[in-house]
Amino acid sequence: MSLAEYERVISEAQALHVFQVALGGGNPNQHPLFPEILQLTREKYGIVPNYTTNGRGLTDRVLEASSKYCGAVAVSAYPP
Repeated sequence: MSLAEYERVISEAQALHVFQVALGGGNPNQHPLFPEILQLTREKYGIVPNYTTNGRGLTDRVLEASSKYCGAVAVSAYPP
């Protein structure tokens, strides 16, 4: 999903008075613009982003944005 497509969806959610959104479906944190998605969701639309991940792709940049903008992050652990 492009950032423009995401912004269209999240703006519609804001119009419906959504106050939190859960991002999932694999590892959303591996999207190349994931920190920007979190920032946009929280700062521009006032919606608290949350997401699930298996822990892959949790770079320092993603972790910093998660700490700053997310309400919750769930990490699923599976045996190798």
